[in-house]
Amino acid sequence: MARIISVTSPYEKTDELIKELKEVEGLLELQVFRKVSVDPPGDVIKLAVPNTQMHKVMRIMDGYQLGKKGGLSLSSSEPDSYIPTKSSYRIERDNNEGSWEEMEMTISNDSNTSINTLAIMFISGSLSTIGIATNSLHIVIGGMLVAPGFMPITRMALGLIAKNKNWYYGGFDFLKGYLSLIIGATLTAVIVKSMGHNPLNASSGYYVVNKELLSYWSGVTMPSILASAVASIAGALLVATKKSVFTSGVMIGLALVPTAAIVGIGLLAGDYDLAGMAFLRFALDVAMVFGFSLIVFLWTKFYYHKRDISLYQNE
Repeated sequence: MARIISVTSPYEKTDELIKELKEVEGLLELQVFRKVSVDPPGDVIKLAVPNTQMHKVMRIMDGYQLGKKGGLSLSSSEPDSYIPTKSSYRIERDNNEGSWEEMEMTISNDSNTSINTLAIMFISGSLSTIGIATNSLHIVIGGMLVAPGFMPITRMALGLIAKNKNWYYGGFDFLKGYLSLIIGATLTAVIVKSMGHNPLNASSGYYVVNKELLSYWSGVTMPSILASAVASIAGALLVATKKSVFTSGVMIGLALVPTAAIVGIGLLAGDYDLAGMAFLRFALDVAMVFGFSLIVFLWTKFYYHKRDISLYQNE
C-alpha cells in the first residue's frame, strides 16, 4: 500500500533532503511548501512512495536527525485511493510491511491501558470464568476475542529489537492488564459460586468427551504448546504487516486469557496446585509470544528496515 509522507524540515536542511528524495526509485509524487510550518518552524515536504520504498525513505530521514531536536518531524498515512500519473504497477504489487514507527503507533493504540482497556480485560476474565464454570467453550472464546492481551507482550519485543526505550510501557501494560483480568475472573468466580455453580467442577460434556475445559487449559501438552507457538508467530507477523485487527484470532490460539482466569479461580478455591499449573502454562505462552516476536522482528529488521526506531527518542 502506498504511503503519503509529510515531513517538516528546518530551512537549512530542505534543499539537500529534496535532492536525496528525488533519487528514491519509484517516487510517485513530491511537493515542497516553503516556510509554512509554525511549530516546528520550517518547510513542509510531502511525498508519495510505494511501501516497498518506505524503508529507504525512513533511512534517508534518519540521516537528517529524524525525531530529534533540530531535526525532522514526520507523519505517514495510507490513502484510501491513489491515482498517480506514473505507472500504477508499483502500487498494485506493493507489500504491506509497516515501519517501526507505524508498528509502535499501532501497538500503542491497541494496548495502552486506559480505564476502558482495563475494563475490557476485566470483562475478558469474567467471561472466561463463566465459560469454564459452565464448560461452555464459546463463552471462553468470547473472552479471548475481546481481550487486548497480545500487544503489550509484543511491544516489549519490538522495543528491544528496534532499540526504542518505550519497551517498558509494554511491561507495565502487560502487568496491569492481566492483573485486571485475574481480578475480574476471581470476582466472577465468587458470583458464579453463589449461584450454585462450581468453577472447578464443571460438566464435561460440552467441549471434549471426558475432558473438561479446566484440565485442558491447566495442563501442558505438545499439541497445545505447538498451537501457542504457531499463534505467537502469526501474531508478530500480523503486527509487522499492519494487520493488527486479526490478532483477536491469535488470542484464540493462545492460552493467555483462560490460564490467567484459572489462576484467580484456583487461588480463590484454595487449590494452589491448580493455580500453579495454570500460571506455568500462562508463563509458557507469555515466553513464546515474547520469544517468537523477538525472532520475527529481528528478521524484519535485517531484511526490511536496517535501522532503529526514531519515534520518541527525545528526552
